[in-house]
Amino acid sequence: MQAVLACRRIAQPSRRLECFDRASARLAASLAAARPASHAPVARTAPAESATPAAPVAAARPAAPQPAPAVKRLSAQQAFGLSDRALTAHEVAVGALPKPISRITATLRSITTAADGRWIFTLSNGQVWVQDYRNHQLLVSRGQRVSISRQLFGSYWMQLPDDTGCKVERVR
Repeated sequence: MQAVLACRRIAQPSRRLECFDRASARLAASLAAARPASHAPVARTAPAESATPAAPVAAARPAAPQPAPAVKRLSAQQAFGLSDRALTAHEVAVGALPKPISRITATLRSITTAADGRWIFTLSNGQVWVQDYRNHQLLVSRGQRVSISRQLFGSYWMQLPDDTGCKVERVR
């Protein structure tokens, strides 16, 4: 810390910056090395009286990355009362679920009609989506590139290249 404070007294900007770079690298390395051993506060020191910087500091080695604390899956009792959002975030953190995305893009592989008149869309990624409401008239054809995005309240919207679309639900 004394070396960093001594750098404040150097008038020439380039020399002052070099001094700060050397001294702060050394300070960062010593703090990183001390952190795992204890969490004791760093002792304060008085500023150096000298107007010249301390002796050149050896280049600091980068601190070894600390392993992340192991996050474990929650038991049923630990999960009780948490919101779906909190549970999903935790499951993503432990690697049990993939990180959520808000949109996918794929090509329409096939389009069929359900018994109730709604269209069924099979995508190039293997997913199958069905039109939520029969009354949407769409100009859709096999081979078109579509995007499906997450909407409010857990619904999904399929967007066609001509900027029309419909609400859909995934069935497979």
